[in-house]
Amino acid sequence: MTAELIITFGIALLATFLGTIPFGPINLAVVNITLKKGYPEGFRFSLGASLVEILEVVLAIAFGSVIQSLLSENLVLQIVIIIVFIVVGLYYLLSIQRPVLKSRIKIKVSPFVKGILVALANPQAIPFWVFLLTFISQIITLNLAGIGLLLFLVGVFLGKLAALLLFAYSSKFLRPKLELSCKIINKTLGVILIAIGIFQAIKCF
Repeated sequence: MTAELIITFGIALLATFLGTIPFGPINLAVVNITLKKGYPEGFRFSLGASLVEILEVVLAIAFGSVIQSLLSENLVLQIVIIIVFIVVGLYYLLSIQRPVLKSRIKIKVSPFVKGILVALANPQAIPFWVFLLTFISQIITLNLAGIGLLLFLVGVFLGKLAALLLFAYSSKFLRPKLELSCKIINKTLGVILIAIGIFQAIKCF
C-alpha cells in the first residue's frame, strides 16, 4: 500500500471519528440503546448507522467535486466556506445544549435497522463531508478513485463504527454526566472548526 493510499484511509478514519464525537441523535441513540438493551444491541445499531455514513459520503463526494472545481476560481466561495467553518465553530463553542436520551424512531425494528433509520433521518454527514472535502482539497489531493475510493469508504465506515462503539462502551459513564460531556466535546469541536476557518483565511489571503 502506497503512502498516498495510507493517507487517504487515515484521513477518512480520523475525520469520521472526530465528526461523530459531537453529541447528536445518532450517538445519543446508541447510548440509549446500550443502556436499555446491552452492548450487543448497541453494536448492531452502530453497524447500521455506519453503513449509512458510507452512502452519505458518496453523495458528498459527488457534490464536493462540483464545489472544488468552482472553488479554485471563486474567491467569494472560499470566503463563504471560511465563514461557515467559523460560524459553525462559534455555534458549538457558545451554544448550550440539553442532550436527551430519546429516539424519534418509535416503530419496533431490530437495532441494526433502527441504526439505518436514525442515520437516514439525520443526514448531517452530507454537508459535513462536502465542506470538509472542500477544505482538505486545498491542502492535499486525496486519491478518490479505484482502490483509493474503496479505502476511503472503509476508513469512513471504521471511523464511524469506532466512535459509536466508544459511546456504547462508555454509556454507563456518560449518562450521569451527559450534559457536562456534551458541553466539553462540543466546545472542543467548536475551537477546532474556528481554527480551521482561520487557517483557511490565512491561506486564502
